[in-house]
Amino acid sequence: LAQLNHNASGGFLEQHGKQYLISGKGRIHSIKEIEEAYIKMEHNVAVRIADVANVTIGAATKLGDASINGKDALTITILKQPGANTLKLTAKIDKTIEEIAKNLPDDVHLNPNLFRQGNFISQSINNLNRVLLEGIFFVILVLFLFLMEWRTTLISVITIPLSLLTSILVLHVTGFSINTMTLGGLAIAVGVLVDDAIVDVENVYKRLRQNAILPLSQQKDKLTIIYEATFEVRSSILNSSLIIIASFIPLFFLTGIEGRLLQPLGIAFLIVVVTSLLVAVAITPALCSILIKTSAQEAETKTLKHNFVIRGLQFIYNKILHSSLNASYSVLISAFILLVISIIAMSGLGRSFLPDFNEGSLTISVVVPPETSLTETHKIGKQVEQK
Repeated sequence: LAQLNHNASGGFLEQHGKQYLISGKGRIHSIKEIEEAYIKMEHNVAVRIADVANVTIGAATKLGDASINGKDALTITILKQPGANTLKLTAKIDKTIEEIAKNLPDDVHLNPNLFRQGNFISQSINNLNRVLLEGIFFVILVLFLFLMEWRTTLISVITIPLSLLTSILVLHVTGFSINTMTLGGLAIAVGVLVDDAIVDVENVYKRLRQNAILPLSQQKDKLTIIYEATFEVRSSILNSSLIIIASFIPLFFLTGIEGRLLQPLGIAFLIVVVTSLLVAVAITPALCSILIKTSAQEAETKTLKHNFVIRGLQFIYNKILHSSLNASYSVLISAFILLVISIIAMSGLGRSFLPDFNEGSLTISVVVPPETSLTETHKIGKQVEQK
């Protein structure tokens, strides 16, 4: 049938000084012409298409067959505009599908849960929220282990929600949305946003203890001590924040898709850093004046004796420090060897633009050559389903 359905050229005929083009018209234009097409001779009898097949008008050209759980189906793909909110659009589509399903025949079922980008986004945000909470928990745990003072720990912890909520408000005012990248910036900033508050609180607490053990005539007012202690570390806090900000500035010079993806993360991170700096210099001293109360007896005890975590770390550090100083050449050579090994290992590592996502969604695409028959394609599909 494919060989019959084409036109053929027969050259030209010269007659009386004129040239006549000769061609064979073999294009098929109707079902009847397909039925009348001869395919072979059998016992001197011509066999036509109509003798061996029913010729009907079928479906238009399509990309492939759809099935759900091994049953024939029809897939509809809905693509959103670039500025549309996927979660809101998905909710509207679900509502529309529910209304359509009420008027469908009993043997027609709609399944809107095959592949939903909204589920992927929701799962991604839930994972980031979980990571954010885990980060906050471990920050609080580490703070308490090292400070061993619930009041100073509480002051440092209060800066976390204050900085995060203020940063979210700033993101909202500047037109940014809470998405995977901005939440990622907030998540990686959790460990940084308490740094300024810790430095401020620790210095204030130390100065208040030192003031408490002085003779009564030499002691200063509590607010004065807090102001002076905060002023001592203010330049250090500012410089450390500026260094962190400077390390993220190169993100804003990225072009193409890298810049479009990573810039929201960098902006969210920088907003958190700036916000934590403002909280440390403005709110932390006020909290110290309310929560920190140090008596002379408590000050003497805590000035002379650190908690067991710091004592243990100091003991280990002293051992390592003395050993390193006594074998300085061995330490330098070992460090250089480790550096070379790290460079070699890093050069052999794989590289990817983005890490693999693990959001509970799996999509398998199978592309076969154009000449693959429908039967072979179904076999490949079955193999994929079994795997």
